[in-house]
Amino acid sequence: MTLRLKPLKDQVMVITGASSGIGLATARAAARRGARLVLASRSDEDLRQLVDEVRREGCHAVHVTADVGSEADVRRIAEIAQKAQRNEKANERPPRDRPRRDPPPAGG
Repeated sequence: MTLRLKPLKDQVMVITGASSGIGLATARAAARRGARLVLASRSDEDLRQLVDEVRREGCHAVHVTADVGSEADVRRIAEIAQKAQRNEKANERPPRDRPRRDPPPAGG
């Protein structure tokens, strides 16, 4: 059985420790390859700067200030990653397959 991975540009990648060291280097490399990023770290300000940096390069990225030692924070990271994945899949559908939205009723 051959393992076939999707290209990074077709994936949502969660990177913890994204504000420094190997996490930061990985985030920048993944952004260059077009991955959709969910970046997590305890350092809110550093995360915001990184998100701004990779967005300027055209990457879709969100940040989550979190401590992976906290189960609640890890769950929040997972929820945000799942939302990013759902949004990606919705954007992949051809326009003709998207649900039609009727205009609001007149006078309403």
